[in-house]
Amino acid sequence: MRTDGGGEAEDFIERSLDQASKQGAKKREASPSEVLTTKREALSLYRAVWRASFLFVWRNEKGEEWRDVIRESARKEFEAARHEKDPEMVARLLLTGRDYLDQAMQKFVDKRQKIIDDEKGAEGGGDGGAGR
Repeated sequence: MRTDGGGEAEDFIERSLDQASKQGAKKREASPSEVLTTKREALSLYRAVWRASFLFVWRNEKGEEWRDVIRESARKEFEAARHEKDPEMVARLLLTGRDYLDQAMQKFVDKRQKIIDDEKGAEGGGDGGAGR
């Protein structure tokens, strides 16, 4: 597990950008409507990450709130991909980012549900709820 504010998504973005630049892929310019759509999608994803970060209220090993770590990491990842011109690469980055966000949120929900279930089990199994 990385504790420097980075993550798998950031590593993927860096590898993808490096690979695309090494391949020297022919880049076509996106049409104005594609650019607007892409900007909207990127902004939507960034806002979704920002909203999701509010759920992560605990601190990491360094004492930093995960909310802040997530936001800083997202900002770095978006800035790293800001000047990408290849529409295919931009679409791939957006899809990957959305997928990572969805996976993280699903893990969060699953863990939260497990904690709730464990608490219910502890309440019902011990002293019958006496002492509440």
